[in-house]
Amino acid sequence: ALLSDLSSAITGEVVHVDAGYHQTAMFNIDKAKELAAVLEEF
Repeated sequence: ALLSDLSSAITGEVVHVDAGYHQTAMFNIDKAKELAAVLEEF
């Protein structure tokens, strides 16, 4: 949509196209127990 003719109607506003997700990651499966211990603190 941002590269189409419709983009001419977009103002200087920030347009979020990722539903608020900015980073995705996957933990190292070999360190799952360590990660679980860290996450329990939250």
